[in-house]
Amino acid sequence: MTSRLHAPCRPTATHFPQCYPQFWWTTASGAHPRLKRHFTGDGGWLHTFFRPWPSLGRLRTNIGDDNKNFTHPPLVHRDRTHDLCFLAGAHLDLDMHRHSPVDTAVLSPAGPDARRARGWKSRRGLPGPLRGTTSCVRNDAEPGRLTARLDLAQASSARRTRDEIVVSATAAPERLSLAPHRRCRFAIVGSTDRTNEGGGYVSGKSVEERIQGLWWRAKKLPDLQALNSDLVADWARACGLDVVSIEEREIGRFQPIRAVVLKSGQITAGFPNVSATDDPTWLVNKKHRDTEAALWGNVEWFLPLWTGMGDSRKILADTRLRSKEQAIQLFDYHTSTIYTLPFMAVCIEQLIPKSRSLAEFVPIIREAYLAAYSGYPASSIAALIPVIEGALRKIAPSASDTAIGVQIDRVFDRACEQASQQYYDGMWVPEEYSTTEYLFAQDELVFVFETFRRWLKDFFFCNTDQYDGATWLNRHLFAHGASTLWQEGANLRRLIVALATIGVIESWHDASHRISMFFPEMNDDSNLLWQQALLRGFTQAGLKLHEQKVYQKGGRLVPELPADNGASLRAARLGDECIKDVVRPLRDAGWQVTMSEPDKEGLWIKVEASSEEEHMSVALLFSCATDNKLYRKFAEDCVAILYLGAPYNQADYAYGIDVHVGPASGWLPPKPSSASKVTFLEVFRNVVAWLRGLVHS
Repeated sequence: MTSRLHAPCRPTATHFPQCYPQFWWTTASGAHPRLKRHFTGDGGWLHTFFRPWPSLGRLRTNIGDDNKNFTHPPLVHRDRTHDLCFLAGAHLDLDMHRHSPVDTAVLSPAGPDARRARGWKSRRGLPGPLRGTTSCVRNDAEPGRLTARLDLAQASSARRTRDEIVVSATAAPERLSLAPHRRCRFAIVGSTDRTNEGGGYVSGKSVEERIQGLWWRAKKLPDLQALNSDLVADWARACGLDVVSIEEREIGRFQPIRAVVLKSGQITAGFPNVSATDDPTWLVNKKHRDTEAALWGNVEWFLPLWTGMGDSRKILADTRLRSKEQAIQLFDYHTSTIYTLPFMAVCIEQLIPKSRSLAEFVPIIREAYLAAYSGYPASSIAALIPVIEGALRKIAPSASDTAIGVQIDRVFDRACEQASQQYYDGMWVPEEYSTTEYLFAQDELVFVFETFRRWLKDFFFCNTDQYDGATWLNRHLFAHGASTLWQEGANLRRLIVALATIGVIESWHDASHRISMFFPEMNDDSNLLWQQALLRGFTQAGLKLHEQKVYQKGGRLVPELPADNGASLRAARLGDECIKDVVRPLRDAGWQVTMSEPDKEGLWIKVEASSEEEHMSVALLFSCATDNKLYRKFAEDCVAILYLGAPYNQADYAYGIDVHVGPASGWLPPKPSSASKVTFLEVFRNVVAWLRGLVHS
């Protein structure tokens, strides 16, 4: 079997650890000493052997005097970049010297684009470049052990997964191991921030790398409370940093923490005095935030922007300990006075147009807003639901072909990253203090972003069988026709506010800050849109009444619409006509009248009249063309059954009835028996009526 050797190249300390491991390739016929090459580093040797991919081989490690063989897929060394690339399923153990602790393991992704640039050819489709963030944790129970973790969001049209690599280093002898996912391809660059036996630092490091090394040294202290400005200053000068200023103060906006702030050159770094996971204050804040986020989840919403904290607290207080249905009803009641017509007009005309991902949807959003007040709220909601997904995909168009959940995470992770930088005023802080999990309990803005992310993923975009809400505002329920309950009018307010909030997320993702966090004053464009909606609402009211009269003449009800079955309008008209044609004539005839409420469908109303010992009931129907069962029901205890409008085939509906049936406007109520006694008051009324007639004549 033949092998090929690359041109020699000398690595540097920035590529590999100061003390290098020893490893070589062997084949079935044994080792190939002639392939061995030596790279001299700062105090160690690197022995590399190369076999052409994709043939198999064996990796042999040298651990003291005990040699052990490990079988692995092929290992490839690329001389240009001095990194180690692992093919699918690879696993590597690098044994370090006993007195060479590794402080930081640095991982970098490798993808087909990088291989293609260097002339690589792949026999099979491999996933694209991977991106992720690293975090290192030192185990206090084992001082010589370090664990570095890289979480990667893999994006590929063939496979979409979230993979995790764990890199650990242990002492005596220290071992650095990499165990990638079997379908992924990764590269390990080596080790950086590391102290040598004399306490100095590896030369050639950047200022940020040295600051990172200071933090790892600080984490070795028994307690971070022992970290002070003098100690950090001494460490900084020892590693060659120029200390411009150093002080102990609080950092952070909403929930500040104590830290040592070091300025060196153009970089300002903060070294916190509290733990990122065990600080009692942070734990209390996190518990409070988790409870608040759960309450917002109960009403299927998020901590809203442009709403006063007093209003938000009132909503949470009223919906606490309520069922989902009750909580949603109370939420809709409160937000109806917050997300008003003018509020939504400002969102549409002054906030949404500033977003590059929403600008082309502004005409659709404006039309949906006006359609809702033109009698078609369900159509307006249906027009806005797809806009949510379209806008999210346009924020990061380079990854628009990924699953929507992955897309949401990428957009919101970037927005939270920008928010964390502003939270610390742009200074360098350890990575564990700038994560979304940590700032969720500290930063109000990150809390807004994270609760909005949860609403999108847990409610709006969750699968149909996983939805467990009460608003039914779900993209899949709408798209697949699994439910029609998303047509509730309150969902229009939710969608318009959610779209404006997406614009805010985009402005933080891009760091453009086009959309202000402060709600603007209404300008002329917003005012005109608001007036246009009011005009359409007033016009729609008159149009509805006219439609109702036209259908009533034909003996029919106005057809039901998704968001309006006509019951409210029928009940309103039935009540008004009952007072005019039934209640007043009964009162004038000498009866005391009690009027009930219209039924929930707005089809009938009942009136009770009494005078001393006499009682009678009268029923008023919305239309003559009412089911005969209802006629028979009222005929049992009513002296008259009346209806609005003119008769329409009365004999076909009111058959088998032995009480009076007719139009309400033509009915004259009987007088009670006690009314036969003429009283002075009645004589006086008759005289007054006669005198008025003389005056008008």
